[in-house]
Amino acid sequence: MREERDQDIEGVGLGLSIVNRVATLLKLHVGINSRLEKGTAVVLSGLPIVNALQVAPTPDIDWNKHLLGGLRVLLIEDNYNVLQATAMLLRKWGCDVQTAPATPEASVDCDLVVTDFDLDRSATGADCIRYLSELHGRRIPAIVITGHAIQHVQQSLNDPQIPVLSKPVRPAELRSLLLSFKMDLLQTATPDRASLAGP
Repeated sequence: MREERDQDIEGVGLGLSIVNRVATLLKLHVGINSRLEKGTAVVLSGLPIVNALQVAPTPDIDWNKHLLGGLRVLLIEDNYNVLQATAMLLRKWGCDVQTAPATPEASVDCDLVVTDFDLDRSATGADCIRYLSELHGRRIPAIVITGHAIQHVQQSLNDPQIPVLSKPVRPAELRSLLLSFKMDLLQTATPDRASLAGP
């Protein structure tokens, strides 16, 4: 099932491509200097020095939770720390989150699947989505997260309706996709999913 795997195997190496993307997003410079038997020094430069600003208090309204409340998300990620951090973020936004470190063997009642592309040595996110769709007897909406080249992942998914996000995922980008999925669900929601509309 994993014969198509690229050579950029997740979990091997230092993750410098991800570091580089983060630095680029933040407009920072990362310098790395290694010496044999001495170690590696990493220098981060370009961080602005600013004074703390006094901000006027704002009404205690969590718009994220209001907008995404009721959305049932199945989150699949084999890295425990990433799984917990992402689940915490989704719950903060009001999503009803179920987590799994691998493809669930039984049907899970959800509106949307958010899955890592590389789950373990035996399956990909593409395999997971196909299996869950067969299990539910319908196409399962999904978002795939990856450290690989997006084009490679899109070819494996073979479904242009499944968005692919690069690691590290930008929360605003993920939240925007979730809102888009929820809007689509609201248009076709059955009476038993009235909770999707929020308070």
